[in-house]
Amino acid sequence: MKPRKPTQAELKKLPEEIRRHVEDLFNENQEVRNNAVWALGNIGHKKAVPHLITALKDKNELVREKTARALGEIGHEKAVPHLITALKDEKLLVRSNAAEALGNIGSKMLEKTPDFDENHEHYHVLTAITHIKPSEHPNAFTTV
Repeated sequence: MKPRKPTQAELKKLPEEIRRHVEDLFNENQEVRNNAVWALGNIGHKKAVPHLITALKDKNELVREKTARALGEIGHEKAVPHLITALKDEKLLVRSNAAEALGNIGSKMLEKTPDFDENHEHYHVLTAITHIKPSEHPNAFTTV
């Protein structure tokens, strides 16, 4: 199923700094989509998160890989269930970047969210992954 491109009305509601990049997420050219993901991750605007979540399902593994990384850089909790799903991606680098992104989000939540405790929906997953560094344990996510 192909992701739905935002309507012009939806795009106009987005901040100018991310609008063009969100549009580029739906470009046929994989390099354009990669660049859009990279730009959105660097900008770090939380309004990009729903669009990046859509890009986690891109047909191209490099786009999915970069998307997981970008979501980790932004660090918004809304991405957590989608990154957990990405831990089951067929490609190792997508899984590894999803794990690292979850670790980044978990670290941010542990620092900034006073009510982030064992009663939180994703507490156990995020705290566990926060302690695993995929770069130091490359085989940790070879099978999920």
